[in-house]
Amino acid sequence: MNKFITFTVVALMSVLLLGFGFGAPSGMESVALVGRIFWVVLILGVVLVAAVPALRHRVLGRSRLLGRLVAPRLPRAQSAALSARERKVLGVLRRPESWAQSAGLTRESVDRKGQRVREWPALVGVTMTTLGPAARFANPAGMTVADWDEARVSSAVGFHVEISTVGASSVLVTARTRDPFKDAPKASGGSLSAGIPCGIQEDGKPLLASFANQSGAVVGGVPGSGKSAGATSIIAQLCADPAAQFVVIDGKGGSDWAWVAPRAALLNTDDEDLEAVKAQLLALTGLMRWRLQTQKERRGASNFWHAGATVDDPFVLVVIDECQSFFDPKEHMTKAAKELSQEIAALTVNLVKKGRSAGLFVLSITQKPTSDSIPSALSANCGVKWACRVETRAAEESILGARPDGTPDSASPTLIPETRPGGV
Repeated sequence: MNKFITFTVVALMSVLLLGFGFGAPSGMESVALVGRIFWVVLILGVVLVAAVPALRHRVLGRSRLLGRLVAPRLPRAQSAALSARERKVLGVLRRPESWAQSAGLTRESVDRKGQRVREWPALVGVTMTTLGPAARFANPAGMTVADWDEARVSSAVGFHVEISTVGASSVLVTARTRDPFKDAPKASGGSLSAGIPCGIQEDGKPLLASFANQSGAVVGGVPGSGKSAGATSIIAQLCADPAAQFVVIDGKGGSDWAWVAPRAALLNTDDEDLEAVKAQLLALTGLMRWRLQTQKERRGASNFWHAGATVDDPFVLVVIDECQSFFDPKEHMTKAAKELSQEIAALTVNLVKKGRSAGLFVLSITQKPTSDSIPSALSANCGVKWACRVETRAAEESILGARPDGTPDSASPTLIPETRPGGV
């Protein structure tokens, strides 16, 4: 048997050498041609294995040494910018064979020789994101993106990762090593048509607040969590747009909104005069009804946003700060005041329900996010919900509603640190 193997290797090497034309004797030209064909096939095979990730994984995946040599890497400039911890994290992600089994991401099959073969996700690319290093994996046969579990993978690799779907059969695993909000530039320079920068998204890009074809927003959070400051930032940017107008009803009864008085159509800082608040909301209801009844004839469109905001027909942003002062009957002592608060809440809900097509938007802000402070009918009709830091899951749901299935716990406003104003 050993002699046969030796003979075969010597014969193959002879043919390959002849393929290079090294001293092919007369009459051996056909053998040299076969050698050249072997070389061509060998070179093409190497190129295919190097170029096709799935094939590379199938051919080299069982060899840890060869697999690491051909595994995707970051460009040199990005690699040089990594911290020591990020290099270590990326090194772990690039070796799925070391953690796939612990994460429940291996599959066993039987090859044509009857031998059991273990497969794991194939590494097909690495990149840097604003959150940290990330690796993209292609699933082996019999595995789907649904098999990837963040908690299991995080436990297997030893650090927190986030998993997102890329196409039908691959995933992106991102290691959270960076804070995208650290040193983020302050948003500014928005407009009614382009959107108002109101924050930074998790990927580091600005978050734009759009009012077009929206009728209301609910903002809630504990005192000092950034509610009024966030609203102030949005309105300050809109002040430069002559096609925007403001009505501010301040339930704090202080001077936080005094700065907007020269620009606003109305500023009410009397938190105890419920009759005045009711009258102002009735006036807004009258404006809304007039627009809905006449704008088709006046502007050629039944929807305010189809014609757009103008100086003569401006977008109207209604801000009700500390709305619990007006909506919650428990905030008042007399029967008449309780009844007035219910009327005020009903008028506000009506504006939110019908104001979209009339170019009205109601922004309700509260530090007491409960069903009394934010009536369910109001929350249900608001397309925008913004939760700053809150202390309980019940307060979170009063603002945002029930958390959708699959939402990570890290997205909860109960986890926002006290040192960071803002919301989700």
